Amino acid sequence: MGDIYSITLKYYYAESQPLNARLQLFDAGGNRMMDEEVQFTFTREGKWNQFTVNTGTQINAGLYKVRLVLEGGKSVAVSGIDIQ
Repeated sequence: MGDIYSITLKYYYAESQPLNARLQLFDAGGNRMMDEEVQFTFTREGKWNQFTVNTGTQINAGLYKVRLVLEGGKSVAVSGIDIQ
């Protein structure tokens, strides 16, 4: 039986202008399971920001690929992605 999962991304972004991006989830066959718009906002020095999205529908446990799509994101540092 499937479940709805939350995906939390921890990041650092030092720019003052917010950066829009997309967080996508693909199954083992390459089918897109989720495509969520996300936004990176300014992070104070020495701190980390995070955002959490969920899969929206129930999915089975298994192997999935998480893809972060952004333009001009050379100032973004990702510390980790947690899926629960």
